[in-house]
Amino acid sequence: MTLIGSNATELDALATGVFVLGAKRGLPLLKARSIDAIFVTTAGEVLITETLKDTFSLRKELRTA
Repeated sequence: MTLIGSNATELDALATGVFVLGAKRGLPLLKARSIDAIFVTTAGEVLITETLKDTFSLRKELRTA
């Protein structure tokens, strides 16, 4: 999980709580505080806040052995 906002102290304070809550319950809390987030689930799914949808993209990197 990555939190994106303007106040590092607030982000640090929210990070543990939101991590424990998980994306489904944590995203509404972040939205209410205008904080963006990127979550990667244990299944490899990437979830982002609505405001990042036009600026965030994933790249598939090629890995060599």
